[in-house]
This record gives sequence, C-alpha cells and structure tokens, in this order.
Amino acid sequence: MPDSENDFEYFLEKEEWYPMYKKHYEDTFNFNSLSRILETGESQSVQNKELGDIYIDKGVTEKNGYGLLHIIENRTEKGKNIEETTAIIHLVTQAAKEGIINRKITDPNDPEKIRQIEIEKNGIIALLSLHRNNKEEKWILTGFDNRDKKEEAAGAIQTVIAQYGSTPEFSYFRNQVGAVVSSLKVSQQLNDKSKEIETAIRRRKNDNSN
Repeated sequence: MPDSENDFEYFLEKEEWYPMYKKHYEDTFNFNSLSRILETGESQSVQNKELGDIYIDKGVTEKNGYGLLHIIENRTEKGKNIEETTAIIHLVTQAAKEGIINRKITDPNDPEKIRQIEIEKNGIIALLSLHRNNKEEKWILTGFDNRDKKEEAAGAIQTVIAQYGSTPEFSYFRNQVGAVVSSLKVSQQLNDKSKEIETAIRRRKNDNSN
C-alpha cells in the first residue's frame, strides 16, 4: 500500500466514479487553457509520454499558418460551425497529448532528422512540427486531419458537444472561437474588396491606354 502524499488519490482511483470525474476535470481544464491561449497569445504545453512537451500556440492564419488560428481558419473554410470547431480543437489537443503516433516525416535533407509527426486519437490526427527557437527545438501543434476515419471523428466531435456544450468552460471557449471566426470573415471581406478595387483600377488604366 502506498505511503506517500499521493495516498488520497490512490484510494480515489478505486472508486467507480473517479475515472469519469477525472476526465471531466481534465477536459474542463483544457477548455480553460485553450481560452487563455486565444485571449493572451501565450503558448501553453501538453505532455506527451514519448515526445515530451508539445507547445500549443495561438498561431497565425493563411499560407504558413499554424496553431489554433490555423485550425479555426481551416475548419471555417470547410464549413464547420463554431460548436464543431470548438470541439475539434479540444480533440486535437487531446490527440497530441494521448494519441498514438501514426507517421513520422523526415527532413528531405537529413533522413535521420524527424521534422513532422502525426498522432491519432478518436479518428483525429494532430499534426506536429519541430521548430527551432534560438538553440532550442520544440514540437508545436500545426494543424489536424481526420482523412481516414471521418465517421469516428464525427462521433467524437458530437460526444464532446453533448457532454460539454452547456458547460461554462466550453461556452466561454466557444465564444473565443466565434470571435476569431468573425474576425476572419471581416478580413476576407476586406481582402475581397481590395481585389475588386485593384481590378477596377487596372481596367480603367487599360481603357485609358486604348
């Protein structure tokens, strides 16, 4: 029998209700952590047994996007609603923490160097990239995929929504995601308008030159 300061948790683990309670606590903690990342822009990490710390950043959008903003942008473009996107981000971070490594992608210039890793859980694949920060290399979450197990992934998404959709932690994070989606839509509208103006200017110049 254990005799450390973890005695209490040891006995709790013997209770039938404890696994469900622990999962609920960990999930709600994750929603709060993700909210803080979007609010503050400060990175946080999850611990993977094989890879160590995996950093989750607010990230950036568009061509070289990564992090939470990149995932939100990608899901918005694919027609996912805000609630589904909120659940997906939670599942992606859980896959990064607890999933099984599916594939390791090496550096084309150095076959011994692994540059990207795919980790799967519940049909969701977390995409990780090895980035250098000064002299330190670290794994960061760059995106996600569910290309081969879409039914399993869809089921996991709906389970998260059913379990947590009405909780304050999920609701607050959903609002954060919604704010990002709204901002992305405004940016896209401005980009579209700028392209219209540029096209109109080019046409006028061509007409004047003729």
